[in-house]
Amino acid sequence: MKIIGISGESHSGKTLLIEELTKYFSSKGYTIATVKCSKHEQFDIAGKDTLRHRIAGACYTIGLAEKETILLTKKISLFDAINLLLPPVDYVFVEGCEKEKLPRIYVGKNINSSKAFAYWEPGEKIDEIINKINSLPEESIQLIIDNKKIPMNPFVQKVFFKLLYSLTSILKDVNIKEAKSLIVKMNLKNNIHNEKV
Repeated sequence: MKIIGISGESHSGKTLLIEELTKYFSSKGYTIATVKCSKHEQFDIAGKDTLRHRIAGACYTIGLAEKETILLTKKISLFDAINLLLPPVDYVFVEGCEKEKLPRIYVGKNINSSKAFAYWEPGEKIDEIINKINSLPEESIQLIIDNKKIPMNPFVQKVFFKLLYSLTSILKDVNIKEAKSLIVKMNLKNNIHNEKV
């Protein structure tokens, strides 16, 4: 999975770029997810039953319509939201979420940031952007502790990957060679073995 942040001023063309990238990668057979980080407290569902369910205290509220499904939940981190995606997706385009450390494309005129790996303006072709996205390495493993992504150098990533892969491969009824992803969640507060870690 590659997660790419899209940043820029209001009305700079961020959504337009996400639309173009989504159309392109979808047409090539990839599974795409998009995330919109908003500064508003709620999306435009005011007065609807789905919002009323959520306000009443439901942890998750799912709205099923003829052509789409929405999921409302309490505020969660970007990475928790991405982990809800089933099946795993190939690309996630994130509009906003500036605080998250993601490879970023900056959209608009005269934007110069050392945080960007690419720049785009509406009207430009997206070919160069696609090439830069394709050149990004795919993370083989991520470590997220209390919703904070922990950076790991390649050696540590390799150690974690090989350890988890090896342990999982010996489990009964698990064909790790054909699996696309592996998610391990640990509750460190409720250690089932009652041992100090």
